[in-house]
Amino acid sequence: MVDHLKVVILDLDEVARVWSNPKLIFYSHNETLNHMDWETIRTRDKKFYKGILFCKFDHKLEVLFSPHYYRNADVHNADDFTALDCIQTINSLIEVFKIDDEEKWQIINMEYGLNFVMPNYGRDLVTFTEYWKKTPFYNDTELAYSKKSYSVKRNGTANTFKIIKMYCKSSQFPNHCEPNTVRIEIKSKQSRYINSIGIKHIGHLLELSIYHRMKGEILQLSKDLLILDHKTKFTNLDIRQTRKLKDYLNSHTWYSSLQKNANEFYKKKMRYFDLLNKTGRNIHVDLQSLIAEKIENLCTGKIEKGLNSTALLRTEKGLNSTNNIIGISTLLAIPRKYCIITKRKLHSKDVGSPYARTSTLKCLQKENPQEFEKLKTTLIPENKKRKPKYEQSIIAWLAKQIRNRYYNSKRKKKRESPKLGSQPTSRQRKLSKAYGM
Repeated sequence: MVDHLKVVILDLDEVARVWSNPKLIFYSHNETLNHMDWETIRTRDKKFYKGILFCKFDHKLEVLFSPHYYRNADVHNADDFTALDCIQTINSLIEVFKIDDEEKWQIINMEYGLNFVMPNYGRDLVTFTEYWKKTPFYNDTELAYSKKSYSVKRNGTANTFKIIKMYCKSSQFPNHCEPNTVRIEIKSKQSRYINSIGIKHIGHLLELSIYHRMKGEILQLSKDLLILDHKTKFTNLDIRQTRKLKDYLNSHTWYSSLQKNANEFYKKKMRYFDLLNKTGRNIHVDLQSLIAEKIENLCTGKIEKGLNSTALLRTEKGLNSTNNIIGISTLLAIPRKYCIITKRKLHSKDVGSPYARTSTLKCLQKENPQEFEKLKTTLIPENKKRKPKYEQSIIAWLAKQIRNRYYNSKRKKKRESPKLGSQPTSRQRKLSKAYGM
């Protein structure tokens, strides 16, 4: 799952504690002039530990950590790396460096993805993939048979909010994986995207629910790809359909459609998919099915096998303490099945969510009307026993009440929690953004 992390520590006490760890080995020392102030020398020292690179600046410490490589002794990332494997690896890092407050280890860059085998394709799958949504794939010179998809800003630079990467892993590590192994990744260098999937600090990567969010992102990614399958056989098509499909297999057709109105690209995409379905082989359907099965196994497939192992997970009550860790047989090994607010069982569509949503409320209204009325009385104050003002139904209103109670309780805990250590100044925050590696 998680392939690479860039962590920043701004708390100077934590920086000093980590930097003085005897396990770290000196790597290099650099001095450069600050490009914003030519009279100021900027220093950067580097140390490492088993492939983890620690870069110390005057005001912060950056940690470059690749959990998948770390698990494989920094040799490769060509095998399967499950959510459970990642949790164990992150927990190992926390134990080695005795991290008591994970909130000080803020995640600012992240890459996650999966390896899968596409029979009879491999390199061809990378070659044939042209677009993610309406964003083209560009050749990546770092690896053979590798492409990246990202939007371009007005000044010509890449938008690092969300970068999609696809490359042939069997070309990179032929001795460590099966032929035709492809890797697909989502990469972001912006906290805004990383925070949107529930990740702010390294402790969040000990929660299994986070990996289910990553699963959803990867599944959606597979649905947004456009692959021009030049191995398509023109069976079951008449002359006109064959000519049309050949036109769709031309990359210039798609570039031209983007120069027209916004809907032209998606209209052609639907027609292209229809023609592929008529041939009896739509590579998009096969790929989505393959990735869905593989990502499900990575997130939950090995959980049952690890029930009696010594694998560790963080409990819900112990997110801020490395001492409150229990075995894999805890409830967190399985997606949450009960609402934190109402304490009622979640509907199958809501399993994994911390609180009840509309599916759970609809099911409760249908199967147990008395319990549903009792819930209404509990959630809606006496002075608001009227119809909802903004929501379209009572179900949506109750769902909003539950959601608000959940996030309000989290904000209250955050306000009441004591602040540990020195806090970064506004200047330190600006410098942290200015000097990205």
